Amino acid sequence: MSGQTIDPRPLLPWRTKSFTEIEIGLDRETAREQAETVGSTSAIVVYSDASGREGHLGATVVTLDKNLEVIESQQV
Repeated sequence: MSGQTIDPRPLLPWRTKSFTEIEIGLDRETAREQAETVGSTSAIVVYSDASGREGHLGATVVTLDKNLEVIESQQV
């Protein structure tokens, strides 16, 4: 009987990055290129932003598919 050896040690969940952070900073072109790279290697891309104004905070999350169509969005 021939068998397959399976490594019983599970892969660490932090071994590969689940999220990529893109900072616009002073160079929007570099941020755009980073976003395009992430979008070309991921099935779903989630963009988020937050801001504060007059003592209140707000945040928005938008999920896009490969065609840049909105899958889901939420604003709080």
